Amino acid sequence: MTTDDITTGISCRLDALYPASHIYTDKNVEQGLETPAFYIKSPSGSIGPGYMQGRKVHRLFIIEYYPESEGSRDECASVADILMIELALITLPDGHKIRGTDIDYTVQDGVLHMTVGYDCMVAYTQDTEAMETLDTSIGTKGA
Repeated sequence: MTTDDITTGISCRLDALYPASHIYTDKNVEQGLETPAFYIKSPSGSIGPGYMQGRKVHRLFIIEYYPESEGSRDECASVADILMIELALITLPDGHKIRGTDIDYTVQDGVLHMTVGYDCMVAYTQDTEAMETLDTSIGTKGA
């Protein structure tokens, strides 16, 4: 599961909720966004301990919403209320579902800034050298 997979899952969910809005990512950002618009970016990620031989990968996403009416705090608040619920579970392109964590938002200068974290487990295998041979001797005591 890559950052692009999660970005695509977020984009699909936003498109289903707001079909009239434009959706931009780091790959297709242009000058002069057409509003209403969403801009999705992933500025950071981290990896931490997981279970057994896996590791927990955390990716932070920022979804910005530029309302149709410039500076409309009411429109931003309405979109935030919906997205806090709808981005809590998204479907990835391969059909797997992933939960959003630590969902938070602020409205600054008439733009909604929502942060969502998505965690996944990644399995790592360690290459270990197998023993070549092991000789054992089994017998009874005193024989």
